Amino acid sequence: MKSFGKKIFVFLFVLLAFGFCAFAQESSEEQDIFYVNVPILHVYEHIDAYMVTYAKGSIGTEKVFLSKKWFKTSDAEKCRVRPLIKGMQPYMTVVYVNGSVQKVYLNMPTNHQEPCWKVLSRNIEVESNLVESPSELSFSF
Repeated sequence: MKSFGKKIFVFLFVLLAFGFCAFAQESSEEQDIFYVNVPILHVYEHIDAYMVTYAKGSIGTEKVFLSKKWFKTSDAEKCRVRPLIKGMQPYMTVVYVNGSVQKVYLNMPTNHQEPCWKVLSRNIEVESNLVESPSELSFSF
């Protein structure tokens, strides 16, 4: 009797494991996910936004205004400022899902006294440069 119960338990466990594997394969096939890491030159902190200047290819720079609202959440699926490992240069990770930007991670030193952190004056108007969500952003690398 014990052997029959064990066989049923093993059968159900294997069936459940295969079900999870099949589901994981289906969901990964539906979405095209990739990311790009870009070196950051400076992050200018403003009361409403981060103005990020980043390297564009091997020559030139570009800037983007990222709303601080996107970063002020406990949800792991949103944009974040992540602590940078000591000795590394700051960089921005842009996550694309099906060709549109879904997340932006700023990988920065936690010490805001580092030279890559700057302060943008409160008098500078940034609202006109902000977009509603990360999916509306377009980056030129």
